[in-house]
Amino acid sequence: MAIERESINFKLPKSLTAALRKAARERKTTATELVIQGLYHILGDVPGVEASIEVRLYQLEEEFFSFKESIGSSANHPQDETRLSNLEGKLEALSTQLARFEGALMQLQSSVNTSRSRKSSYYPQQD
Repeated sequence: MAIERESINFKLPKSLTAALRKAARERKTTATELVIQGLYHILGDVPGVEASIEVRLYQLEEEFFSFKESIGSSANHPQDETRLSNLEGKLEALSTQLARFEGALMQLQSSVNTSRSRKSSYYPQQD
């Protein structure tokens, strides 16, 4: 099911729009997707709206780092040092796997976008 989108115009500082476009190019996505990620970060889940893969990964990454920080601040006992060290190793491995997963999903989404653009160039819209 496709999510219905509405066009909204905002006036943003030129330096912010330039930074947004640059970040979108670097991440091989669109400025719109980055704005949506930012809105999800501020608003959280919005009923009736499915998060894109990129947005969901961003949310998981935020939760992961929040969890990692809370673990680091709760280590007060010497025996916790060993457990914390083991947990940090596991978290680093998980972070590496998450980064690989995110990269694979970005490639997949890029391939989907490329095939969509090729398809639309083969079948131009008729009025």
